[in-house]
Amino acid sequence: MRWLMLFLFLLQSIPVCCQSFSVDTSAAKLQESDEKLAIEALLEQSDSNVLRNPEKAISYAREALALSIQINDANGEIKSLYLLGELNIRQGNVEAAKPDFEMGLEISTELGDSKLVAEGFYHLSKLYEVENNFSEAINYLQKALDLYETLGLKTNIAQSYSSFGRMYQQVGNYTEALHYYFRALRINEELDRKLGISIAKTNIGNVYLNTEKFDDALTYFEEALTIDQANDDREGILINTLNIGVAKQKKGLYDEALKDFRSALSIAEELGYKRDEAILLGNIGSTLRQQGNLEQGLTYLFLSLSIRNENNYDNAHTLNDISASYLELEDYVQAESFARQAIESSQNSSDLNQLKEAYYNYSKALEGQGSFESAFAAMSLYDSAKDSLFSLEKQRQMDELEVIYETEKNEQEIKLLTLEKETAEFRRNTYLASGLALTFILMLLYYGQRQKSKKNRQLLEKEQEVAEMKSNFFSNISHEFRTPLTLISGPIASIKAGTNDLKTRTQLDVMEKNADRLLSLINQLLDLSSLESGKLKLSPEMTDMLTLVKGVTMTFQSLAEMKHINLTVETELSSLKMNADREKIETILINLVNNAFDFTPEGGNVAVSLGVEEDDTGRSQCLIGVKDTGEGIPLQNLSRVFDRFYRGEAQKGQQKTGTGIGLALTKELVELHGGSIDVFSTVHQGTEFVVTIPSENMTYENSEPDVIQIAETSMSVMTETRHELDAQAETVSDLQETSEPVLLLIEDNEDVTYYLKEILGDDYRVIEAADGEQGVEAALEYIPDLIISDVMMPKMDGYRVAEILKQDEKTSHIPLILLTAKADQKDKMQGLKAHADEYLTKPFRPEELRLRIQNILESRRKLKEKFKMEFMLRPEKVEIHSMDDAFLLRVRESVDNHIDNEDFTVDQLGKEVGMSRSQLHRKLTALIDQSATEFIRSYRLHRAKDMISQNGGTISEISFSVGFGSPSYFSKCFREEFGFSPTEAKG
Repeated sequence: MRWLMLFLFLLQSIPVCCQSFSVDTSAAKLQESDEKLAIEALLEQSDSNVLRNPEKAISYAREALALSIQINDANGEIKSLYLLGELNIRQGNVEAAKPDFEMGLEISTELGDSKLVAEGFYHLSKLYEVENNFSEAINYLQKALDLYETLGLKTNIAQSYSSFGRMYQQVGNYTEALHYYFRALRINEELDRKLGISIAKTNIGNVYLNTEKFDDALTYFEEALTIDQANDDREGILINTLNIGVAKQKKGLYDEALKDFRSALSIAEELGYKRDEAILLGNIGSTLRQQGNLEQGLTYLFLSLSIRNENNYDNAHTLNDISASYLELEDYVQAESFARQAIESSQNSSDLNQLKEAYYNYSKALEGQGSFESAFAAMSLYDSAKDSLFSLEKQRQMDELEVIYETEKNEQEIKLLTLEKETAEFRRNTYLASGLALTFILMLLYYGQRQKSKKNRQLLEKEQEVAEMKSNFFSNISHEFRTPLTLISGPIASIKAGTNDLKTRTQLDVMEKNADRLLSLINQLLDLSSLESGKLKLSPEMTDMLTLVKGVTMTFQSLAEMKHINLTVETELSSLKMNADREKIETILINLVNNAFDFTPEGGNVAVSLGVEEDDTGRSQCLIGVKDTGEGIPLQNLSRVFDRFYRGEAQKGQQKTGTGIGLALTKELVELHGGSIDVFSTVHQGTEFVVTIPSENMTYENSEPDVIQIAETSMSVMTETRHELDAQAETVSDLQETSEPVLLLIEDNEDVTYYLKEILGDDYRVIEAADGEQGVEAALEYIPDLIISDVMMPKMDGYRVAEILKQDEKTSHIPLILLTAKADQKDKMQGLKAHADEYLTKPFRPEELRLRIQNILESRRKLKEKFKMEFMLRPEKVEIHSMDDAFLLRVRESVDNHIDNEDFTVDQLGKEVGMSRSQLHRKLTALIDQSATEFIRSYRLHRAKDMISQNGGTISEISFSVGFGSPSYFSKCFREEFGFSPTEAKG
């Protein structure tokens, strides 16, 4: 307030003679100035109370908003709305914050203040970050960053980088988080902005803390603390002293950690920061517990809990620490009580890490009280929660992410198997003790045997209850997993699309691969749940089963070659059409063939067969068989292969794969069709699954027995004589210019080609090429909208195709998808080096391929708008970044050189840029969504508009100078292009 009073004093000291001019106007201006100063003072008061007294802060912000609206101060209204939104987020009221930010952004846009607009985007980004909607958060943050960079606001740019780092840190991408934090640090160092440097170093320290690099974390925290102490920044000193204590606690330096926590606690109490008080009291309590000082530790933990409860803060962490303390004191009743509270709190806050700890404590508390069955069920929930987390141990060596992931997964499986073994031994011991006791009772009581039977039935029922609980849990939790998985997959895809760094892309590939695998498993669990509830329905349609079976099997071709497995399709049919749900039949086939590959050793055989037989009533049935030459299934296990979560024994030297979901889902889908599935197996010889599906409307034709060789153990693909396809393929020479999206398919296998045409033919105009050389020729001649190419082909492989097309100006813009089962890191890196836009691994889901194509084409559509804007509306500001930029620049220069020539044609333009008329048409349409004719006319009109606005001559003179022979025709075209006449543009 001191500066406000000084300002008012200066106003009062102005001589009266100076105030005598326009007294009413001066008084009004003075009043308005006073009111704006009052608004600024209210906003400062609000900001100073954000942490100390949140309710008071909100009250001041609302007063500032009301006064801003009253005096029609748009600037004050925007600042008040943004501050109110921030305060609502701090209070956990995200729904109330959103309209505040959106209203502030709307007013900023109307006002035309780019900086305030950028602030609006930045605030919305923080809101979506709190909601864990990282896709939207990154979208708005990028908009804010673009504006800040345009305005040259380096401080705000650094803050945006810090926000990017924070979001990547939250989704576990520590490499990318460090990248952005270091960028923020560099800018703050350039500006010598001490607060920014301290914050950046604190953020970097937190990443190292999360990845268990405690010495590096301590270094950065201590450097940040030194800066805060030099600036007497009490809040910064508090934060970094707390962080240093945490790092020392992790290192086992408990006495030093306690000293830091107590020092930070005194600062938090001084500042009135209740949340930090609660955190520090909890840290002191947990450290004392780790030292073995349980009673004193509980005292601090209960103090922390009381502050958390009073202020409605999340308390799951503290409740878990209290429960763990009581476990060590062997007070299992209290441990159970606080574990239950921790479970409820962590479920409410969706904190899976604390939920995992709570289930563990709960299980141990029940075990301590002798409730072993309940303890086992709780431990199952603990394992499930643990499996769902991004393990921090995987970040210890970021350069070896995939290796660590696989190692940790194996260790988890070993732990689970050990737990199951220990539980089985425990049960056996229990049963033995019960048997001895019952034997003793038999000597005394004649009905002892009945008691024993009753006891066994009860135990069996208990086991069934535990199994049902496990199944229900997986079914329910799978729904919850989809959101975090989406939030993991979305940012991964965005980051992957925006980086060319091979190391980063390789790590992202690993993350994406495992996220997709989790999503696939979750989808199967949901399908099982939907089947049980009757929600999953068939969508039958007339389906070409022969093409479907051959097409799905073909997608395993490269996998078979890599594993040296002989893969064939056997049939006596030349055609088979029937009513069936195509998508669910594909799922059945993929699961069965996948299962066969999992248990077939190198050099083995996998055969897929298709046939027809009649049942006892004379009704036709489709038979699909999948046979392998693996180790086989023991007779006693055959009845369990379709049980959920059951996994058979692996072959010697082979890792056991799968989750026990795929075959269970397969059986349910077959039965949904009214069919059945049988399994036949001989140990050391192999296994065969036979699916029988009845159909009322079936048509088929027999032929000579045919064995189609898909892949041989020698890894060479045999060229077999194929049956003629049902629909004649459209050849390259048949293609004429079309407005439909044109897709070039380069694939040497006829069945795969036909299968892909079945998937994509309804939405795209598909042309074909049988090998890499023909594919390059077709691409250069017809300039398609998208190319799908196999990798392993005769004459020229897919990598070489990508390299040639991406380096040729005519085709450099065309997105290209490599379709293959070669999923090794070196293969993916080779594809990336060739500048392929997508690398899709076989076997693939048809819907996945469709979505990837749609996403690529949508991204190209947005790129068209960018090119059109830059090269048409503001050509003088264009910078050359790519081959496509250079091409468009040459087109523009060519038109510019002939702009006054009315007779300048598309053919002449094509000759100057080295393309035929059709090539130029498709290239320009792909890049800027305009034909060559439209581009020439539009460019002439935009040049004319610039000349008119600069008074470059009369309308007639300008129309002739840009190549229009008739001023009236020029005026007509001008109005069509811009919506107003040349005269209106001039005046």
